[in-house]
Amino acid sequence: MQVGNASPETATKPTESKECCAWTQDAFQVPWMVQVIRQADPYRITRYGYGLHGAYRFESAGSDLIFDCFGNLLDDGEDSPARGRLLPFLTDPFVILVRNHRS
Repeated sequence: MQVGNASPETATKPTESKECCAWTQDAFQVPWMVQVIRQADPYRITRYGYGLHGAYRFESAGSDLIFDCFGNLLDDGEDSPARGRLLPFLTDPFVILVRNHRS
């Protein structure tokens, strides 16, 4: 899934297409989050403190995606250099969305 292109080292800098950091309790009010929800169909979204801004974890049956607050993908759940390194740095979890899925 390509929504952003930041690495953990550059996660606190906005990209050209995303100027504002989203710090929200309503994922449906943030355009890049709506796009991720449509593509990944998460059952839970959790907001975390991360660095100077924040991060969001989108958990679904098929993926576990972590984005910075600008919408840049930090961890796609695959075997990447960032895999597993981010979780210890995510603080103060706050669940902003839980959805029931049909089996």
